[in-house]
Amino acid sequence: YQRRVRGGKDEIKPLSLGCENWSVPPLGLTILDALDTLWIMGLDTRFKEARDWVATSLNFDSMTSISVFETTIRALGGLLSAYDLSEDRIFFERASELGRKLFKAFDTSPFSAVVAPITHIVLGGDGIGNRKTYPTTTNLAEAGTLQLEFLRLALLLGDQELAARVMVIWEKIIEKPTAVPGLFPLYMDTAGNLASGRVTLGGMGDSFYEYLMKIGLFTGGKVKRYREIYDLTVKGVIDQMIYKTQPRNYTYIAELNAPGYPNHFMEHLTCFAGGMFALGARGETASRDLHLGAEITASCREFYAQMPTGIGAEVVQLNPAPRGTEQVPNFMPDGKPFY
Repeated sequence: YQRRVRGGKDEIKPLSLGCENWSVPPLGLTILDALDTLWIMGLDTRFKEARDWVATSLNFDSMTSISVFETTIRALGGLLSAYDLSEDRIFFERASELGRKLFKAFDTSPFSAVVAPITHIVLGGDGIGNRKTYPTTTNLAEAGTLQLEFLRLALLLGDQELAARVMVIWEKIIEKPTAVPGLFPLYMDTAGNLASGRVTLGGMGDSFYEYLMKIGLFTGGKVKRYREIYDLTVKGVIDQMIYKTQPRNYTYIAELNAPGYPNHFMEHLTCFAGGMFALGARGETASRDLHLGAEITASCREFYAQMPTGIGAEVVQLNPAPRGTEQVPNFMPDGKPFY
C-alpha cells in the first residue's frame, strides 16, 4: 500500500491494495491531497518523502484529459497548502507550473460568449486536446470552486490578470437574481446564465457555497458584498432547507426543487456544511450559525454510527417532523453541545 502511494498513484483502493490512475502518467493525487495533513500531524518522515517525490517525480506533461475542478482542488490546492505551511519553495515552484497549465482552461476565446472555464483539458501540449466543441452547460462546483486556489497563486505571483480572469464567472453567478436570495440553482449555461431551479448543498453545488464563505475570509472582509451574499445563503438554507427528523430530532439539510418544495434526503457530501457554518460564524448570527454547524455535524456522525458497517451512506432518506410556526428551528434545545 505504501509502495503504491510512494509510487505516485492517484487513487488507492484500501481493500484490494490496488490503484486507479486519473491520468498517464499519474499526478500522485493521494500524495498531493495529503501534504497539508502530513505537515499538520507532524508526520515529518512521510512529509519529506512526499516532498522529494514532488521535487523529482511529479510530471505535468500528461496527454490524458483531466478534470480542471478535481485537479485544481486536489493538486494545485495541495501544493499551495504545503507551501504556505512549510515555506519550502519547491511547492511554490511546482504549484506555479501546474497553475499556468490549468489556467489554459480559462482561455475560452475560441467560443463566443463563454465565460465559464473549460471543464476538461490535457496538461501537455496546447491544453485543449482534440476537442472541437465546448459543452453548453456546467454546474456551480465546476465553475465556482477554482477561485481560492487561483487567487492565492495570483497573490504569490503578483499576477492581477490571473486573479481577474478567474473571478469573471464567479461574479457572473453571484450577480444573478434567484428565487431565494443566496440560493443558487445547480446548473447554468457557459455564459453564466442560471439554467435550473434545483438547489443543493450536495454534489455539484457543495463546494461553491464553501468558497462563497471562504473567499470572503480570504479577502479579509474588504469586499463586503461577498459576506452579504453568504449571509443570504445561510438565511435561505435555514428558511427553506433545514428540517428536523422525527422521532429523534436530528437536524438535516434537504434539497430544494423550488421554494417550499424540498426533497427530504441528505447526501454525505452535504456534511461539509457543518464546518462551513462554524467557520463562517461571525457577527450577530455567530451563535446561531455555530450551533447549526454543531447540529449538522452531530447528524452526520449518526449517519456513520447507525450503520452496521460503521461507514456512512452516500445518501440518507429522512423522515421530516412537521415544521412549527418559527422559521428558524430551535437548535440545541437542551442547551448542551452535541459532543
